[in-house]
Amino acid sequence: MGLLDFLTGKSKAAPAPAGATETTAAPAEELKKEIARHGLDASKIDVKVDGGKVTLGGAAPNDG
Repeated sequence: MGLLDFLTGKSKAAPAPAGATETTAAPAEELKKEIARHGLDASKIDVKVDGGKVTLGGAAPNDG
């Protein structure tokens, strides 16, 4: 399951984050919690939710 799968809640492999519906993404804080649950540092990631549209910005560590 990829990052966008859980943001949209369309993956059948895992449940959508709390607050997600068929037409609306989960609240920004729930999405940040989900990112952290995948072992990623979400402290410098800005998450904006506008209905079903999610925009990510900021910085994330890389292995390169």
